[in-house]
Amino acid sequence: MHDNGEMDTAVKLFGQGFNCAQALLAAYGGPLGLQRKVALRLGLALGGGLAGTAQVCGAVTAAAMVLGLRYGSDDAKKVLVSRAEAEKKTVEFMEAFKQRHGSLVCADLLGRTGRIRAGLLCLVGRRDKQCVGFVRDAAEILGGML
Repeated sequence: MHDNGEMDTAVKLFGQGFNCAQALLAAYGGPLGLQRKVALRLGLALGGGLAGTAQVCGAVTAAAMVLGLRYGSDDAKKVLVSRAEAEKKTVEFMEAFKQRHGSLVCADLLGRTGRIRAGLLCLVGRRDKQCVGFVRDAAEILGGML
């Protein structure tokens, strides 16, 4: 289990202007071997519900990627077992996040439909109080699973 250091890092990165996915990937990917600059680039188009389209929250998508890093394998002989474990953990994460917020979808989480709200949040640095809460909660759930 990770300590609160990663959660604090994720919230700090988000506050610096990185999107929710970038913040989680950079904070939690590092201890799993993912370089921060690579994590920040990987997460770039995931924010705002996948490229600002208000689909699945970038924090949720990034958490699935981190769980893949933690529970996955690059060994073809182990891929089926590791995929099952990573998928099980991802479903656990999704259920916990949805239990807290009622949805995994950015548009629903923000209380408005369409891509405009999510896209605007991405453009203005995501200072939205709701989004920082999603990052914090995703980090808390994820930290407890690692």
